Amino acid sequence: AWASWSDSLGGHLWKARADGGGQPQRLTSVAALYYNLAWSPDGTRIVASR
Repeated sequence: AWASWSDSLGGHLWKARADGGGQPQRLTSVAALYYNLAWSPDGTRIVASR
C-alpha cells in the first residue's frame, strides 16, 4: 500500500498485489494528504492519517 500525491489530483491511497499481478486499486474517494500508513496485524485493513 502507498500514498500518492499530485498537485492537480491531490492524494490517494492505493494497494497492489505483492507479486505485481493485476492493476493497482485506489482505496480512497476523497483526495487528501495521507501519511503514516500501516496494515492491521491480520493484514486485512489499512489505516492512515490525513
